[in-house]
Amino acid sequence: MPTLRPADRWLETGLFVYCLLMITCTLDRTSADPMSIVDLSTMETRVLRVGHERKQDMLPLRGGGGKCVYELVDLEESFLYEVKISYPATIPSSFSLSLAKEEIVHGSRRLLNADKIIFQVGRGNSLQISRDETKFRALVLVTVEPEGVVAMAHVQEQEFVVYNIMLERVRLGGIPEQAMWVGLLAFVALALSFLAAQLFPSLLEVEQEKHRAPKLAIS
Repeated sequence: MPTLRPADRWLETGLFVYCLLMITCTLDRTSADPMSIVDLSTMETRVLRVGHERKQDMLPLRGGGGKCVYELVDLEESFLYEVKISYPATIPSSFSLSLAKEEIVHGSRRLLNADKIIFQVGRGNSLQISRDETKFRALVLVTVEPEGVVAMAHVQEQEFVVYNIMLERVRLGGIPEQAMWVGLLAFVALALSFLAAQLFPSLLEVEQEKHRAPKLAIS
């Protein structure tokens, strides 16, 4: 049996390590977090439009929490959007948002987990549905889980959590459009205050000079 040269042994060892790494990466992808692949077709779907806030939506808290899917409609390509949730701080719960990508895996969608969703509409994370090729839609999975315990005696845990959810278009790296209008009005108010502070002393001096002139003429 021929003996292997040192170079051949290094090559054989390198190939073995490479194959081992490839097998490990493949196993990691297939045994990923079970939440990374979810069949959204079996879940309740609710519609969420740009600029509109859904109020008093509910999800169950008992039994480990609840889930639902929101269909984001009237999206425009290349714009940034933000999905945000607000709920009473008195209810011990934890929300998470997951944006569904267009990649289909056995009838399910692969999810990108995030605490706060700000995403840009494109063909990689949205589905085109209109004929004029200008409107898109996307899917967001909302998950809520109970967090903590009720500290008050004789008070049962909440059966449902009530929350508001809103979809907004954002600009300048994450500022909602409505907040931009508020900021613009505040800037205009500050500019008017600055102009008034500059002009008011001059007008006051003119008025004082007018009052002084008749007195000097009489004397």
